[in-house]
Amino acid sequence: MPDLREQLQLLFQDRVCLMGVGNVAYGDDGFGVRLAEGLKAEGRSPKAEGNPKSEGRSKDLDGICSDFGLRRQVTVAGTSPERFINRVADEGFDHLIFLDAVEFGGAPGSVVLLNSDEIAARFPQVSTHKLSLGLLARQVEANGRTKAWLLGVQPELLSRVKSSPDRPCHPRAATGTGEGRFPGGVGMTPEQSVIVAIVICIVGAVLTLLASRNKTAAGWLALVFTTAAAVVIVSAVAHVLVSGPGHQQEFPLIPQIGLVLRVYVDGLTAVFLLLAALISVPVTLYSIVYMRNYEGYSVARYYPYFLLFLAAMYGLVSTTDMMWFFLIFWQMMTLLAMRLSGSSTRTRPTSARPTSSSS
Repeated sequence: MPDLREQLQLLFQDRVCLMGVGNVAYGDDGFGVRLAEGLKAEGRSPKAEGNPKSEGRSKDLDGICSDFGLRRQVTVAGTSPERFINRVADEGFDHLIFLDAVEFGGAPGSVVLLNSDEIAARFPQVSTHKLSLGLLARQVEANGRTKAWLLGVQPELLSRVKSSPDRPCHPRAATGTGEGRFPGGVGMTPEQSVIVAIVICIVGAVLTLLASRNKTAAGWLALVFTTAAAVVIVSAVAHVLVSGPGHQQEFPLIPQIGLVLRVYVDGLTAVFLLLAALISVPVTLYSIVYMRNYEGYSVARYYPYFLLFLAAMYGLVSTTDMMWFFLIFWQMMTLLAMRLSGSSTRTRPTSARPTSSSS
């Protein structure tokens, strides 16, 4: 089997388009963009144009493309590669190589070259927020001529970093300093915040179930957990609205069967998360007084269901995995909504019960 350099040499014998993908504000996630920018700058230099095999190449390229000619086009796509796919197909390139940071379990800085089948296997999800590389690869190869590839580098740091013109943004160049923080100092990405909010709601559901013998105590406990989750969500939304969306993050649960929770918070997701968070707090506060009218109804069937419903809602609007977790969160919301809405038809409030009158 040819090594990476030999594989790339074979590809560069044909017409190739290199497309840099990623977000430069998130550490090594900007590797593909920085590499594409370096290649574009190098292609404009007099030395490179005069001698395609010249050795005067940028050190930031780490030797990845040091021996290849200039029969290529370089595109800096950033976080929206789908905008350039049709243009690449129309120009009749033989190969399109995505340049991106990819989590594949290697050491930071390790490089992998994947074909379209391997890309689709690694990035199979269909997202309502952005197109996966697997879907883009299939779109590229739909014309029957262009083959899609992914030149991926294992990242080390994917946290938000302070912008600096002198700070390269590729593996082995990022340091642990300058990690981005939300307003208020919460050092998490928006995607991590969504997971934290979901966990808060699940823990709250368990504790309110244990405290359900006391309606008032269970209600105030539910309010505490609902408010805590809402604060985390609002901080994530503020981060996205101020700094822009980051990148999709994966949280493996049972990776052997493909059960990996993929979360991405963009502008549209942030709006729905904010609506859910802001509505949940007054609803919980109102329910504390409202449930007093149902003396015969145990709140063990209300507050846990409500908190689990809220957790499912946060997950539903932020997951990009249509194969597993979209359906899981959707079914959770459906079943819990049925239980919540159906409970009030079985027990009438105390004020609505008929009273006996003396003759």
